[in-house]
Amino acid sequence: MGLTRHSRVQKWVTRLSWLGILEAFLALAVLALAFWRLNGVPPLWWDEGWNLSVARNWVVLGHFGRLLMGEPASAQLNGGFPLLVPLAFSFRLFGVGLWQARLPFALYTLGALGLLYWLAKRLYGTTVAGAALLIVLLMTPFRQLNPLLIGRQAMGEIPSTFYLLGGYLCLLLAFRKPFCLLLAVLAWGLALMSKMQVLPFLATSLVIPLAIAACRQRWRVAVLVGSSLFGSWGASELLARLGSYLLRGHVVPVNWIPGLTQFLALVPMELNARLSASVWTFAFGLPTVLGLAYAAHKAVRTRAWLALDDGKETTRLALLGLTASWLGWYLFLSIGWPRYLFQVTFFGSLFFAALLADLTRGFQVMDTLKSIGYGLTRRSRGHRGALVLVSLLLVLLMGGAGSFTLYQSYVVNADDSVLQTVDFLNTQTPTGAVVETYESQLFFLLDRRYHYPPDDIFVPLERRYTLDSTAQVDYDPLAANPDYLVVGPYARPHRLYDQIIAAGRFALLKTIGSYEIYHRQR
Repeated sequence: MGLTRHSRVQKWVTRLSWLGILEAFLALAVLALAFWRLNGVPPLWWDEGWNLSVARNWVVLGHFGRLLMGEPASAQLNGGFPLLVPLAFSFRLFGVGLWQARLPFALYTLGALGLLYWLAKRLYGTTVAGAALLIVLLMTPFRQLNPLLIGRQAMGEIPSTFYLLGGYLCLLLAFRKPFCLLLAVLAWGLALMSKMQVLPFLATSLVIPLAIAACRQRWRVAVLVGSSLFGSWGASELLARLGSYLLRGHVVPVNWIPGLTQFLALVPMELNARLSASVWTFAFGLPTVLGLAYAAHKAVRTRAWLALDDGKETTRLALLGLTASWLGWYLFLSIGWPRYLFQVTFFGSLFFAALLADLTRGFQVMDTLKSIGYGLTRRSRGHRGALVLVSLLLVLLMGGAGSFTLYQSYVVNADDSVLQTVDFLNTQTPTGAVVETYESQLFFLLDRRYHYPPDDIFVPLERRYTLDSTAQVDYDPLAANPDYLVVGPYARPHRLYDQIIAAGRFALLKTIGSYEIYHRQR
């Protein structure tokens, strides 16, 4: 008996050491990828440009907003305080530059991955937590859905994800330590400020357990969830008012862009948008769909959703409501851009990992494959075997494609041409030159006066690009009498300057990567 017990202990220690080595290797790999090639992976994006411009002007000029022809302009099309404050702090600490801009978001990404692991471990166990991390990192064969890539971009996706996860973790802890409810409220308030899109899905995720708790007269649970629901909204309002107070005298009033919210969030009858959303969901969101369906089926079958006295079940139900409502909006109401699927697949990785764990009986892969083979030879038609086979095929196909996407992004498609373009404009053009461009990613490093189209053009331009290629966009690129024109990865597919170039008013001067620099023909 002693020998047997000793052999078991030795086997457990050996297994633990291998697990520790594997976890350490994965942690180091993620850490390295999070900070590697911040200057060119992925290429700087148009959406980032407005945030970088506002943060740079805030640090350098004390003006919280953009510049237009060298004069202060409003802060438009940019994120909220939780996004801009770390960005401005990095500029203040390390100087204005591209890697300095990406650094805070790389840290946000590591924090979000850590919170995902921590929350999954508390809800489902260590094995599922590790699987969720691997799924979210490798089973995302598209750049705009991989947290290591979109996470380092200066946009609201990863900060809002970080704060949402922090809020759900604090809600779980609040069932034993009520003071954690304050942390949940603060985290969700910051999430709402990071990305306005979060509000309806966070509200849905909390209303569901709140309604069930009230119906079952679980008043302690109802108070906890209800307080977090209204408290997070109140916290976001309070923080927004505080920010407005601190910025008095440093801002230009913002005019809301007509039709912006409806165009991005409420286009249920646009066939192109519905088709795009369906294709992206089928291509990259199928694991999430399977995971959500399985989680909902299991909750109903086991009646676990009624056990709201347990913080785990309440948090699971809230996360299920968040992810399912977000996916429903994306499929049936949104403009269908793949980027809007990011949080869905991020949170959905937890449910798909739980599905795989149950199907493989704790990731006993060899035993699972043997049972599948046995079922196939016996021509068994069990639903479980089919689901196992589909899930494992998804893991293999999407895992391989996701790994290839990371390789392409970091090695093949790394691109710092935005830095070379800005350097050319700053050093090879006259000091008083005016640059016309809609490539906002150039602005925070550009030392020349620049002009861009008015904000009202955004919706018509995107409508033409996304929904109706025949739509007319009314804009005169010569209104500011520019000396140079820069056409890059945003303006080119939107055909913003095609007519003026075709008319011969500008001549191509230099091409740098995806940027074309034109000189005015006077």
